Amino acid sequence: MNRQLSLLAFAIPALLLFLAAAWMVLGGHRPTPGAAPSSAITMGGTSLKSTSIMLPANEPSLPGGPATEIVTNNCTACHSVEMITMQPPLDTTTWGAEITKMRSVYHARIDEKDDPALVKALMGLPSQQPR
Repeated sequence: MNRQLSLLAFAIPALLLFLAAAWMVLGGHRPTPGAAPSSAITMGGTSLKSTSIMLPANEPSLPGGPATEIVTNNCTACHSVEMITMQPPLDTTTWGAEITKMRSVYHARIDEKDDPALVKALMGLPSQQPR
């Protein structure tokens, strides 16, 4: 019983201290319902103001041409365009092994007859060209 009382003697003041601190951090008040939200907050001599920024809307894309269709059909179900276009330069043998791995390990639905065209398309990506 003494243990429970000593625990309460600690817990109650700790809870009150936490609630007082939360009240002070939150400014001790709530916004008026229906009032427009303020775009600035000032507390302790520091002001924070909301702002908006516009991010670029350009989405990465695959280069045009017949390569786009075969890469889109076989790769973009699992990989983003960013991932595809950012691959390090690989040779034809390595790309062939990657395609085989995608088919056998990850069960990608890539028809084996498409392998040569897919390797050619992947080799034609800008990231695969010598700098």
